[in-house]
Amino acid sequence: MQGLIVDKSLICWALVNAGHKAIRICLPRRFGKTFNLSVIECFFNVATRHDATRHPGEPSIDAACGRRRELFRGSLLEQEHPGFVDRHFAKHPVIKINFKAMNGNTLGSFYSSLARALHDAATFWVDAHDNPELLNGSERRKYEALYQTYRVVKGMLLDNSSKWADRDNLALELFNDLSAFVTEQHCSNNGGYILLIDEYDQPLKQSLGKEWHAAAKMTYLILLNAMLKDNRALKAGLLVGVNEFTLSDLDSGTNSIASVPLTTGRYGYASVLVEQRNTRVPGIDSLAALFAFTRDEVSELVRVAQKSPSPTRKYPPDQLVDTITTWYDGYDFGFEGRRYTPISVLMFLKGLASGAIGSTAIPYWRETGNPHQVEDLARQFPAEMLLLATRLTRDFDAGRHGSVYVAGIQDRGQAGSARRNGLGVCLWATSYREGTPGTWDLDGLVTILVHLGYLTLGRGASVRIPNRELRDMWETIRIISTFGSVDERSAEGIHRDIVDNLYKGDVRELLAGPGALVAEARGGLQQIVDHRNADPFGSFSRRLDVGVGFDRRDTIRLDDGYREVD
Repeated sequence: MQGLIVDKSLICWALVNAGHKAIRICLPRRFGKTFNLSVIECFFNVATRHDATRHPGEPSIDAACGRRRELFRGSLLEQEHPGFVDRHFAKHPVIKINFKAMNGNTLGSFYSSLARALHDAATFWVDAHDNPELLNGSERRKYEALYQTYRVVKGMLLDNSSKWADRDNLALELFNDLSAFVTEQHCSNNGGYILLIDEYDQPLKQSLGKEWHAAAKMTYLILLNAMLKDNRALKAGLLVGVNEFTLSDLDSGTNSIASVPLTTGRYGYASVLVEQRNTRVPGIDSLAALFAFTRDEVSELVRVAQKSPSPTRKYPPDQLVDTITTWYDGYDFGFEGRRYTPISVLMFLKGLASGAIGSTAIPYWRETGNPHQVEDLARQFPAEMLLLATRLTRDFDAGRHGSVYVAGIQDRGQAGSARRNGLGVCLWATSYREGTPGTWDLDGLVTILVHLGYLTLGRGASVRIPNRELRDMWETIRIISTFGSVDERSAEGIHRDIVDNLYKGDVRELLAGPGALVAEARGGLQQIVDHRNADPFGSFSRRLDVGVGFDRRDTIRLDDGYREVD
């Protein structure tokens, strides 16, 4: 089970043949984005000190990168494009930058965090040589310039310097020096280097709502501009992330990034949510389609897992595939066939092999998905989230679609009465609105929940819960929207029973219960119980028919008549 992986080697060919020099792909969390970047890095990167030989007496660097080459032996890439492997394996240096750790409460700490990401990327190349003294004159000068800037950044990071607020350009300086050195040493005959940026959206997200956001964004876009515009040494650049942000504030190279947005086609490219994407020919669509797992890949994983002497072998393979595709599926997004979340699939098979679980799937989202953001949304916008949780869990449990749908997207085979009576939402063009960060209407909430992977689209452009694993998370969201938290009562089923009765139209159990239970009923119920003669949903109900109201008989009225957005 240690080597249980899916062959994603074709992404290397797809990147070079996508038809664009710089590409941005926005996909939900846990879609295998970081893994795919690692595959690209492993295939393209040139031989360095990190490719050390195993045996004494041999050259210190394995120029053939034998251990890495073995990973691609017999791969789909080698089978389908053997000439590509010969031309490109270990031929292009890779600069890989990860902005996952971005943070900062001040502009100075933002600049520090930005520079740290570049410092981590530069560390690979600073440490990549046994003896920099062996570099030729020009290479050595570039290396010394890189090393000098690298040491300045490292020193300021170690000292937690207070001077960061005045060093907005230090990350840019470090990238320019890194790019110059890598270009000088490795790019004279191979067409340039590969630039990979993981979680590109984090610098923009982390600065939202701060008074210094404009300065931080400008600094970051200038950095992207240096990476992508008129960068003659760049062979291919790939940015991946969850959230979509506007990158065109500058008259810069960021305008020329080919985008595969998740929710709209604003850039002239079809969004991931379109009816079909042509994934069988070279192009940006074939690149985007190589993320997450297909059903065939899940079946192959099960087949390989059952070869090992483990409890996995006692279950019929069809049973395991059906279990996985029921619990961890749901992301069809216009691709040919649904996509399955890699982390959950692999954790399920690992648990099965170790005997920790039986053939009954369990949810891994809370353990691996960092659900705090969506739980915060349930507390901040309890009415809207309660509405979504109520309608979408009902749809999921009944096996139906359409009580919430995306207006303006072509039907996917089923419109009918559900579409006519459903609640229409219009997805935002970006994950956040920079003028009012942290505030969402229903449209914005659905948009961010699609980006985070808690929702997807189904038939008739219906908004739906992707899978059984997420259905459990939406139960938690429903309780948080109602009570404001999840505690031991929820685990004992008390909160869950009360919520179920409320959705059946009976509020008497809550009102007759302990005063402390009523007092803690924050969220949607607090608005109902404490303000029963007022509009419990404020301006929200003026925009659409909420379907949840409080009548004079102390019951919750669930209205099945849905009204479309004006």
